[in-house]
Amino acid sequence: MLRLPRRLQCRSVTPRLLLLILTSSWLTLVSAANAAVPGLDAGSHYDSPVGQYLSYFQESEGAISPSEALKGWQEGRFRLSGEAIPSFGIGAPPVWLAFTVFNRQELAVRREIAVHIGWIDQVEAYFFAEGTEIARQLSGDRIAVRARPIADNIHRLRHEFTPGQTLVLLRVATPDPMVVPLFFADFDAIQQRQQSENYFYGFVYGAIVVLLLYNFLIYLRLQLSRYLFYTGYLVSFLAMNLSYTGHGMLWFWPDATNWQAWAPPIFMVAFACSGLAFALKFLDIRERFPKLRRTVVGGCLLVIAIEVVAIVTGKQSLALVAAFSFVLVFSTEMLLLGLISLWLRNPVAPYFIAGSVSAVLGALITALTVWGALPFTFLGFRAVDIGMVLDAVFLALALAELFRKNQQARQEAELASKMDLLTRVYNRRGFYENVKPLWNSALQWQEDVAVAIVDIDSFKQINDTFGHKAGDDALSEVAARLSALKREKDVLSRWGGEEFILFMPATTVAEAMSLGEHCRKVIAEATFVVDGSTFPLTISIGICHSRSRSMRLDDLLMAADQQLYRAKHMGRNAVRGSSFAPRSDSESEAHSELEYTEADKAQHEAQWL
Repeated sequence: MLRLPRRLQCRSVTPRLLLLILTSSWLTLVSAANAAVPGLDAGSHYDSPVGQYLSYFQESEGAISPSEALKGWQEGRFRLSGEAIPSFGIGAPPVWLAFTVFNRQELAVRREIAVHIGWIDQVEAYFFAEGTEIARQLSGDRIAVRARPIADNIHRLRHEFTPGQTLVLLRVATPDPMVVPLFFADFDAIQQRQQSENYFYGFVYGAIVVLLLYNFLIYLRLQLSRYLFYTGYLVSFLAMNLSYTGHGMLWFWPDATNWQAWAPPIFMVAFACSGLAFALKFLDIRERFPKLRRTVVGGCLLVIAIEVVAIVTGKQSLALVAAFSFVLVFSTEMLLLGLISLWLRNPVAPYFIAGSVSAVLGALITALTVWGALPFTFLGFRAVDIGMVLDAVFLALALAELFRKNQQARQEAELASKMDLLTRVYNRRGFYENVKPLWNSALQWQEDVAVAIVDIDSFKQINDTFGHKAGDDALSEVAARLSALKREKDVLSRWGGEEFILFMPATTVAEAMSLGEHCRKVIAEATFVVDGSTFPLTISIGICHSRSRSMRLDDLLMAADQQLYRAKHMGRNAVRGSSFAPRSDSESEAHSELEYTEADKAQHEAQWL
């Protein structure tokens, strides 16, 4: 049996030996754990986020210095991320990220480290070689754009990695959702990614601005408040997007670091409130569900009050939690309002539902992504932008459909104001509006024009004998037959009572008399039935023709009315006419009164048969 020397027996050295063994084993395990963390190759290209190469440590007991973070890494207190894009949720404590870069080449290699997100407040990078800090760079929203290592809406750091091994410790701090999509590549690759993102946001911003200006111009023209509310909705979305992507700070407030810290929650609340205000107005919730409207408005005022308290007390995390929570509630409320409008059979409800579902899904996916409830992906991160563009398009279609329906209703109302409701032909207003351009044209070109006034014979006797319902039926029947007999260019109107008027442009006196006789004969030969009983129905017609530039329309109508009086006085069921035409050698008028003779009737029958 093998025996140890006395000086190494457990009785005298066991505690020290045991401590030495445990310490050596622990250091060996720590070294093995750190060595197991995969490193980045400075000579390679990484097209996707490199989160799986990172280890992380969260400051749970206050801020620590870079040297303390280095010691923590050396002692194995960092944990492997295991995710391509680490996400720690909203209001998370500052996080230290560690990764090793190996440069196996003989020359230094310049690479960029990009935190590809706009709202991170602090990004501090510390570079170590053989345990010694060799460089540090600072970025984040708390630093003005021009003071950053690279002026951009995201946070980009540039470093030359010398041959050998370099440890990078990255401290990230923000009260916003702690999401760290970290990229490690050369300048061209980062620029190309930024260019692709700029194309995406260029499309989003362009679509929103076009819809915004279009609807604002409609508001200026029509003064309909729903278009103004929709414009405000789009403006607030644009402002919210610019704030949390960093484009707002890059383009509009590059030195306002304090404002950048508060802009995202403020604009998020403005976006949700303006969206709900538009929905309430657009769906007429105030008139139909006043209590629901008061509830929605009260919720908006409550969130605004919380934001004000957060701003006054400087509690940015409270403002962010309230804003993100409100966006989730807003998405649900928009969908609920859409379902209510669908239940009320609002004609534009399908468009609103489609837009609301798009916005709800987009906002929900983005909120859960940045909150850390869903794995971070750029599609999930941009879901709110895609959903909002779809929502804006659907709502624009809804507004267009509502505008079309309003215009159609207005045109129908305008047409109804020109129509006689009983006979469905023009009334006096419709007559003058349709005849005026025809009359002016006839005067300008000295064309033939004729007008006929038609009166139902013994109409009072029809009312007294068969009742007013029979009288209304007789009016409708005569109007229908005259509409069928008139030519396409003629204008038929109810003149009042049992009288109709027929304006005939480009019509000679002979043509007018022939058409009048044809109408008289068709109606006289028709059979009218009331409650199973038949009764005769005839009409008398007075016609006047003119081809004079000095003739007035009212004078022509008065002359036709006089001819109607002649037809009535001479036995009814007759056509009488007159003509006003200039002589061949001057503009003085020649007037002649006409009767429809037997020869005219024979000619008429030959013409119409």
